[in-house]
Amino acid sequence: VFLINSKNPLSSLLKKRTQEKEHLLWFLFFSLTGSVLLAPVFIDGINMFLFFLPLVFSYIILLLYSKEHYLITELNGFALLTLSAPITYFVITGVIPAKLLLAVFIFFAAGVFKVKAQMKKTLAYRWLMVIYCACAFILFLLFNIASVILLPLFENIISVVWMREEKLRMTGNIELIKGIIFTVLVAFYWK
Repeated sequence: VFLINSKNPLSSLLKKRTQEKEHLLWFLFFSLTGSVLLAPVFIDGINMFLFFLPLVFSYIILLLYSKEHYLITELNGFALLTLSAPITYFVITGVIPAKLLLAVFIFFAAGVFKVKAQMKKTLAYRWLMVIYCACAFILFLLFNIASVILLPLFENIISVVWMREEKLRMTGNIELIKGIIFTVLVAFYWK
């Protein structure tokens, strides 16, 4: 949570190109606190998590070049957010399951495509959402992941088929509820 919250002050520092002390202090507080809290993970599993450092650096570079709302940056950001699942699993079991990281990323990345479809309202983005959901289902089958976990993605398909006016806050709340449902389904059906 602390590392995720370090993004806003970092983004503000990079956008404004000024060294506002407040943004710098908040960034340091969030990033250092998050790093200290992850120390047990770093001590036991740093070698496993070094693999993900390029995600961190590429995200910072994309922010630096003001590409925050580009599709690749948003997907990169969601990839970073999904690291919390294997980190939590690692703390509990000592193992990092690649399938769990893949499943969590596939599910939550769908939210990026949904928001793009709602904002752009083009047929191309609507089709992209439907194709993405179909590919997600196929990938779950290929990796032997319980596809019932993807049930909340039906809302994504419904939302792009019957495109309705919806405020971004409402979309966020819907995505939050779907994320909770997804987490419960993972708890029950993960093998």
